[in-house]
Amino acid sequence: MAFLVGPDEVSLLWKSLGKWTPACLPVYYLIKNSFKRENQWPSIKIYIDSSDFETLTSIVCCCENLDPTTFGKCYYIYSKDNDQLKTLLLHPGVIDWTKSNISFSLVPISAVPILVEVGRKHGFQSSIEEMYHTYTLANIDTIYKVSTYEVPSNFSFGPLRSEHSSMLQTTWQYGAPPSMERFQKAIEYMPTLAIYNDKGNPVSWAVIKESGDVGMSYTAVEYQLEGFTSIVTANLVKLLLEQGETSYVVIGDSDTSSILVHTKLGFRRHDDLVTAWFTFYK
Repeated sequence: MAFLVGPDEVSLLWKSLGKWTPACLPVYYLIKNSFKRENQWPSIKIYIDSSDFETLTSIVCCCENLDPTTFGKCYYIYSKDNDQLKTLLLHPGVIDWTKSNISFSLVPISAVPILVEVGRKHGFQSSIEEMYHTYTLANIDTIYKVSTYEVPSNFSFGPLRSEHSSMLQTTWQYGAPPSMERFQKAIEYMPTLAIYNDKGNPVSWAVIKESGDVGMSYTAVEYQLEGFTSIVTANLVKLLLEQGETSYVVIGDSDTSSILVHTKLGFRRHDDLVTAWFTFYK
């Protein structure tokens, strides 16, 4: 059985998911951010295995506009019961099996065998493109301390602007970059922060993605030894804390520089929270 969550129910749903954090943080924040932006960005359909939010075990979120040019629809899932998840995934209409490529983002590693099984039933092969550990903020004091570190007096802080979307795309470091629309919408709808040099150009920045994690970070080569990545990230996270939000990152084990930056900022790795970027293809 699958139940499509109506617009009037979304706020009740994401509030009920708090009991499963940090394990379900990507789905939690995806739903929350969609609700706060009246489903404009990201625009999602939410399927659950029970109409009772207190007893549901499985959620599938279909992002319809996150990056339609590159990936088409993208799915986020979370489940406490893999049998129920399989039933939900197999329910007609939950997954668009007419596509030749289907992308799942930040999938809990425990759900991967179910995805593989369900995909085979529909004639798909599958691949794990990347794996990540979740890091949550464990030391707020460090964030506030680093946020006070100074940058050159003629530099300034400010959010990214729409004209900077091309810079996000060209500095993308995780395989083929998403479409320009993906970055334009992130800047328009999500919290961002940059350090601007004396010419008014951003030289270091960080973005809160739709799934709530800090990402799309970049620092120009000439400033990478100046601590700018830590400073801009700390200031962005501080803004979230002041709004009553928590913060987390997902990092691949091979990304040692990002691990170093975020652990020094007070983020703690959860060894048991492993997620994957997972794809079906024919």
